[in-house]
Amino acid sequence: MRLRALAVLCFAVAIHGQTSEADRVLDLRRAELNLRQAQATMDRQHTLATQGLASKSEVDRVDAEFERARIEVEKARVLLSNELPSFRIVSAVKSIEQGMRSRVTLTLQPLARGYAAGTRRSYLVSIKGGDAIVGTPYQQEVVVNDDDRPITVKFSLLREADEVTVLIVSGTRHEEVPILLQRASGSGLIRVSCSNYSQEAIAGGRVEYPLTLERFDIGTRTLGIRAAGLPSGFTAAWLDAESKAAMTGLRFGETENQRKLVLEVYLPQQASGEWLDRLLPFRVDVTSEDGAVVGSAELQLQPRAAPKLFLTESNLLVEVAPRETVTMPITIENNGGAEAREVIFDTTAPIGLSVEFQPTTVATVRPRQPFAARMRITAAPDAVPGDYTLRVKVRTQSRLLTIESPEQTFRVTVRNRIFGAWAMLPGGALAILVLVGGGAWLFARRNG
Repeated sequence: MRLRALAVLCFAVAIHGQTSEADRVLDLRRAELNLRQAQATMDRQHTLATQGLASKSEVDRVDAEFERARIEVEKARVLLSNELPSFRIVSAVKSIEQGMRSRVTLTLQPLARGYAAGTRRSYLVSIKGGDAIVGTPYQQEVVVNDDDRPITVKFSLLREADEVTVLIVSGTRHEEVPILLQRASGSGLIRVSCSNYSQEAIAGGRVEYPLTLERFDIGTRTLGIRAAGLPSGFTAAWLDAESKAAMTGLRFGETENQRKLVLEVYLPQQASGEWLDRLLPFRVDVTSEDGAVVGSAELQLQPRAAPKLFLTESNLLVEVAPRETVTMPITIENNGGAEAREVIFDTTAPIGLSVEFQPTTVATVRPRQPFAARMRITAAPDAVPGDYTLRVKVRTQSRLLTIESPEQTFRVTVRNRIFGAWAMLPGGALAILVLVGGGAWLFARRNG
């Protein structure tokens, strides 16, 4: 019971300690009433003093009481003002400034605060995205005097955002108002940005550039897209980032402000000294319906040469008997534009067969200089006779990716061990065995 009573008492104290806007209004009215009473008392004492009926100390006392009452009114007004917003946000417009950087323009309307005439109030205004300030300058000082004229504050966005929080700070008091930014109309510009604008790619390969297109005009718009400045032989394709559908143009819906695309650039198979290992600048242009460029982004591509590996062998048929090892040559060719380093073999051997390569790792295979290696195939003692498929390929690691050769397929025949042994005898010995065996058979038949 005591604990319950204590909890009720604490709750009552907490409720009593909370002050609402209505309480502040009542406090102000009470302070104003006290001020009027102090004013009346002070006027009477001054009248009596002129008649010689009140002492100077009495006059000083009522003057002090009046000043204390006036201060209490000012204090009540300040406390009431702190319960109310400092500004009304008239507008928050996002636009593009010079250099395609986003700008936010805030228009603030100061609210009546009830302060004494001539009071100068100072505030710090910022814009936040999440938990961080995303506008520069980080804080702007806003000074409000007696007038109520709208105030304009401008920020440049450090990070793209369509929803921000306006933060207003005054001393220990702060206000936060989340808002959705409006779009400036009439600019007609499209901002094009790329998160990875400079990339490397190998000859014969493909590279992707993720692009974000952002508009600042409302209404439906149809736009064209093109890649300008790529060397001859390079081709470009456009994909929607979400659906991966091929595109030749794009259209913003009524409520769309952003579109995400992927630019695919395909490099020629044959490297050219005009662009190989060189940094190639090119441009993405967004065009309006009349062909005017309304947005662009500068991109870079650095083509690199890469090895291109193949395995060659004139004999793809192999015969082996149990416990037997067959050694055969195998050639690694490099038809690419760069040497292959640390080339290793990769094979999938059937059950009962083991495969080894000499050397196991090839240090370097230069372009147009085949390298001769050897492949040893060994059949286990319990290998089951039959035909098997052996797949072999080689791979190397370049600076950009892992390069593998196409698989080379060998047909391996495991012979029966008995017939395999007969087949390994020289021709003369085999003939003698046949004659001896035949004579023994005839002799046994006659004597039978």
